[in-house]
Amino acid sequence: YEDSSLGHAPGRPVVQMLRLVIEDVMGRLQRARAASAHAAYGLYVWSVFFVIGIPAALRIALCREPAQAWHLTHRVASWLVCAWSIPFSVKWQTAIDLPVPHLIVANHCSYMDSIFAAALLPQPHIMVAKAELQRIPVVRAFLRALGTIFVERSARGEHLSELDQIKQALARGTSIIIFPEGTFTPVTGLRPFQLGAFEIAVATGSPVIPVSLYGTRLVLRDGQWLPRRLPVGAVVGAPLAMPSGEEAFAAAVQLRDTARAHILRHCGEPDLI
Repeated sequence: YEDSSLGHAPGRPVVQMLRLVIEDVMGRLQRARAASAHAAYGLYVWSVFFVIGIPAALRIALCREPAQAWHLTHRVASWLVCAWSIPFSVKWQTAIDLPVPHLIVANHCSYMDSIFAAALLPQPHIMVAKAELQRIPVVRAFLRALGTIFVERSARGEHLSELDQIKQALARGTSIIIFPEGTFTPVTGLRPFQLGAFEIAVATGSPVIPVSLYGTRLVLRDGQWLPRRLPVGAVVGAPLAMPSGEEAFAAAVQLRDTARAHILRHCGEPDLI
């Protein structure tokens, strides 16, 4: 008599163990390959940035007119996006020829936001940026050539002065880009909007154009140094109608909430309010 089960039983655990070991090794190899590809791409992105971006920033810093500086910035930003092979799609819900001047308000997810905004908009704009960026000499010279308005978030008196600068730029016919969240963090989601941009819009009668950016946080999240090659997109909304029959503060609040609701619908991130 021969019990066939006795002949096969000892081999089954060995086969199962070998299978588990092979699966573990394959998983480790796949993760290592993905990490290597991520590192290689990230280093490539920074290499391209230093080869193209830094010399271009120095050239732009020498421009005497902000409009000329913006045109060069738009071209360089477009080159960078192309060289990085990042798929960048734009959906226009309004005419591409935007009314001038206007206020663009956009969500803020990453340092990449400014690059994609510049690649998106060929016509001259002035950005509003945090004053801390002036600490880096090359960045300071570059941003000043663009006519950037720096916001000192800690000082109320200076904040009022900066609002006046934005109003004066609009009065001269220059369009403005503002990130009303004020900053960005690693946390995925749309933060509350500050009211300043919308108070300016009401005070000057300037149209507000909401722009939703999506994907930039995944490309380069705050606290990370190696970018990823992932799709990025933008949805450019139609100019928002100025609220009528409202006093200035209520009109600004309504304008802010309408713009934020539009951006929330298209940014692909949750509401953090």
